Parts: sequence; structure tokens; C-alpha cells
Amino acid sequence: MAAQLKETKPNGISSKLRVVLFGSLALNLLFIGLMAGAAFRHGGGAEHGRPKLDRLSGPMVQALSRKDRRVIGRSIRESNSGMPMEPLNMDSIIKVLKQVPFDPNPIEAELVKQKNRVDSRQEFARNRLLERLSEISDAERAAFADRLEDELARAQNRREKWRKTRDRD
Repeated sequence: MAAQLKETKPNGISSKLRVVLFGSLALNLLFIGLMAGAAFRHGGGAEHGRPKLDRLSGPMVQALSRKDRRVIGRSIRESNSGMPMEPLNMDSIIKVLKQVPFDPNPIEAELVKQKNRVDSRQEFARNRLLERLSEISDAERAAFADRLEDELARAQNRREKWRKTRDRD
């Protein structure tokens, strides 16, 4: 019986999958490091004069009526159908990571290209939001403003709760 147990191979992760997972982890850590470095270097948040995306866009989207979210969302989907979001070119990034000596410039170029795509889509969405806010009635806009105030208060409460939890640890 003991001989049978030794002969069976444990169900582990194959070496190829392990390499892929390790590479993925390395790229994720690289990306996080780049974003953290950019945040520390350039500052961030309302404390530095620029609002964070989640402090502005999130509550604004949540404050929209269901109908307005659908109208804006449909417009964005229709515009994006002809230009799908391309993922990072991981094959070229992996090749660059393996090169000796290492040159971070091609990776930076790929990340900047991705950021530009995201920025372009955000600008389009922002313009659709402004168009929609211009189209709705004064009463609908006032109701939106009331919902936005509620959303901002909820977001502030969540941040305060998170800070209290964070500071306890």
C-alpha cells in the first residue's frame, strides 16, 4: 500500500504553468511599481489639487438615473465597437524583460500607449456625460445634483471607515 502511494505523482502545477504564473506575477509587480512610482513622484488626490478618479467619476456615474446611464453606456459601446481596447503587448514586454542589458524604454512606451488609449476613452465618456447633462431638463439636473451630493457623502463615509480600519492595524 505504501509503495502505491509513493508511485502516484501528486497533482501539482506543471513547470510551464509555474513559469507563466511567475512571469505574470513579475509583470503585475512591475506595473504596480510603475504606478506607485508615478503616484509618489507626481502626487495625487485632491490634496495635491487634482481629484482622484474614484472621488469624482464614480459618484457622478452612480448619481445618474438608470435611463441616463443606459443612454451614455449605449453611446460608449457603439463608439467602441469599431476600436476595441487592445491589451498590452505581453510578448514584446517579455522579450524586453529577458534582454541583457535591460532597457525599460520599450515597456514604458507600451504602457504609455495603453494609457493614451484609456485616456481617449475616458475623454469620450466625459463628453457623452456632458452632452447628456445638457440634454436633460432643469428638474432632472437638480435631481442629479441631489443624488450626487448623496453619493459624495456615502463615498466620504466609506473613506473615513477605511481610514479608521487602516489606522487600527
